[in-house]
Amino acid sequence: MSSLVIAAGSAPASMLASLAAVAAGLVFAASLVSKLRTRRSWRDYRSSIRASRAVPGSLAEVAAGLLAVAEAAVVLLLLWPAHRPAGLTAAAGLALILTVGVAISLGRGSQASCACFGAGQRLSGQHLIRNLSLTAVLALGAGCADLAGAEAHAAAGWLAVATAALFGLAVATVIVGWEDLLWSLGVLVGTPS
Repeated sequence: MSSLVIAAGSAPASMLASLAAVAAGLVFAASLVSKLRTRRSWRDYRSSIRASRAVPGSLAEVAAGLLAVAEAAVVLLLLWPAHRPAGLTAAAGLALILTVGVAISLGRGSQASCACFGAGQRLSGQHLIRNLSLTAVLALGAGCADLAGAEAHAAAGWLAVATAALFGLAVATVIVGWEDLLWSLGVLVGTPS
């Protein structure tokens, strides 16, 4: 019986870190763009934060702004391989904060819609599963980035980088299109976002 061991400086660690970095960069960039694309989308996003009841109403505007700034910071950190470990750690932390926010909203019986990628379905356990999955992928990626180091990424061949990018794109597509995917599978009812 064999077990998966990811050694420091190893190619698997570098590939997993790259996959997570691509996924995080695309997910948080898509989320940020969906919030900032129009004045209405920014207003709707801020309203969803207030309606979520995850933070006190008086802090909803501040929380909305801080979340958008955090998303931008994560995307910027992930653009440079030398900052990938910090970017992935920040991404995992942000995903965890968003997961806790969804859990609090659900616990308080909020009827808010998910505004992560524009107008969406009402928050549900499905959003909690999506966020927990993203948090797990990003935490694994952060750990692998620390193990691999920037040198391992720089030494990775183009095929390894392309493979990691392709799988990162697939993960991001599932996360961003989560509601539509569940709707098409018949798990969610109503109309797709």
